[in-house]
Amino acid sequence: MQISCELFLSLPFPVIVTDETGKTIYKNGSTKRYLPSVRCGAKIIPHMTNFDDVIGKITDFADFGKIEPYHRAFAWRKNVGDDNFIAFIFFPTLQFGDIDEAERQILEASPADLFGFIPFLPPEHRTNRLYGDIDKFISKMGNGFDERVKTFDMENIIRPFSAHLGGAFRSLGYTIHVETDRRVAANRYCTISPCSAVFLISRAIYAVARASDDGRIYLLVDHDEYQDAITVTARSKSKITVTENNICQLAPECVFEAAIFASIHGEGFPNVSDDGKGNVSVSLAFPCTTSFGNTFILRSPESLNTIDEYIFLLSNEISEMLEASKK
Repeated sequence: MQISCELFLSLPFPVIVTDETGKTIYKNGSTKRYLPSVRCGAKIIPHMTNFDDVIGKITDFADFGKIEPYHRAFAWRKNVGDDNFIAFIFFPTLQFGDIDEAERQILEASPADLFGFIPFLPPEHRTNRLYGDIDKFISKMGNGFDERVKTFDMENIIRPFSAHLGGAFRSLGYTIHVETDRRVAANRYCTISPCSAVFLISRAIYAVARASDDGRIYLLVDHDEYQDAITVTARSKSKITVTENNICQLAPECVFEAAIFASIHGEGFPNVSDDGKGNVSVSLAFPCTTSFGNTFILRSPESLNTIDEYIFLLSNEISEMLEASKK
């Protein structure tokens, strides 16, 4: 398992490896941060609700209760000689978004598809923090929605980012600046799954932050008349030259997530590029809705109480974090 554990070390989301009895023998750095109660040398069974089904191979997906933001994992079984191991891999797409679609693609994928045999960038503490904190943000946002696709006011997604995410990670060495073009106001309705849209935008921010030279991230929101779509673009200064349109070049640890970008209700396949002037960007396009029909429209702040309540709590947490950093 040495090679696999070296791979897991670079991942910003939790991975736990146990023997066939459920004894924890390895956990990566993200697990230590986000699932600290899981101890090496101890049984993983008390943390799970379906261990018997996983160990009996009835299911390949483990449920860890209501731990946020990571509570579901893919159980990847690995045989080494006479020993059997289980790696519990907490892919973020299993925590929110279209879970059924993510599970299907995981089961159909090979290990190469899931992890990619490509050189991983050295893990950096602050990028791992950013990854997990963004996941916490969208985990709470997702609690207010079901997964049905609806016609949605994109400004009700961008507004929380603009008001709170922009300053949320200064203690991690990043600033996020949001700029919305005035044309968005007249073309702001898109038929999407809100959870999936937020997930896609958060991955674009993370990938650009991963590649950023100065920690300054710009989130640009515009209306593309040619595509008739709202485009959301994350951009930052970077020495990286983009040689292929693949988000993995900026964030190799997102290799599996990149494979399912286009499958989440067909939305927002990321366009990765550089402008030749020292800037890299990841752009997402969300097609605008021209006819509402009988579709239920979410468009008023009053319909987003869960988001508003979480933003209030998030602001308090950020204030406490910043205050603690001064001591």
